[in-house]
Amino acid sequence: QTLTRRAGELLSSTTTTTTSTTTNIYSVCIPTADSKEKDTTDGYTLNLQASIDEFARRVRLDEKLKDGFYGIGLSQGNLILQGYTKRYNDPPVYKMLSLCGPLGGISALPYCIPRKNNRRPKPLCLALLEQTSELAYTEFMQTHSMQANYWRDVSSYDEYLAVSQLAVLNNENPNNRNETFKENFARTQQFVYVMANQDQLVWPHASEQWGDLDKEASDPYAAPVLSMKDTDWYKGDWFGLKEADMASKNFFESFDGQHLRFTDEQFDTWVLKYFAS
Repeated sequence: QTLTRRAGELLSSTTTTTTSTTTNIYSVCIPTADSKEKDTTDGYTLNLQASIDEFARRVRLDEKLKDGFYGIGLSQGNLILQGYTKRYNDPPVYKMLSLCGPLGGISALPYCIPRKNNRRPKPLCLALLEQTSELAYTEFMQTHSMQANYWRDVSSYDEYLAVSQLAVLNNENPNNRNETFKENFARTQQFVYVMANQDQLVWPHASEQWGDLDKEASDPYAAPVLSMKDTDWYKGDWFGLKEADMASKNFFESFDGQHLRFTDEQFDTWVLKYFAS
């Protein structure tokens, strides 16, 4: 909410080439509940699909957003915002700023990063990964846990495809692709993806810019992480990512630091660079 207000104030005070007066920019944080406590709880217990639907409902109730809006997402909030661009995008998100969003999912527990210099995860981390997948890919957890929805274990990829809500949003299942996602996604004019270079909560942190593990590697957790253009979802253009890239809609920024530990100055620079133009 603080960043949303800051962005609104920043843009309101910006002098454009067409006017020398300031403009009052409407800014609002869209929660999934009516209280801070319930909204915080929803971040854990309201699943991704339900969160997207509730976000869409609240957006459509706000008369000031009826003609479209610019969207800023923090961490897993970007999954809700991205999901909205695919499932709804009416009114449209004209420009989206994704701050450390695990858009391609997470494949390791926080602070259990698989390696440095391509070393495999520690045995305890591998055991935890296996146990987490067994829990995450159950109907109960997919219904009641937001974090389970974007847990993406490529060593259990079939199980992931069968139940994961993230797999649905990213059109990963070849037997269950929704072509309207691509049409909706195309309504957004610009996507800005910001990655934390030392992120220890999201792994691979390249997921924040649509990177992915190499599922074809003999050991995906020791192989180099694929950049966006080498991923299946880009090459197959499953939801319009490649189309957006070819239309010069995708922009990328990064900062040295941990998850969401960017400075106010960096945030201001991104907002002015992409939203004020």
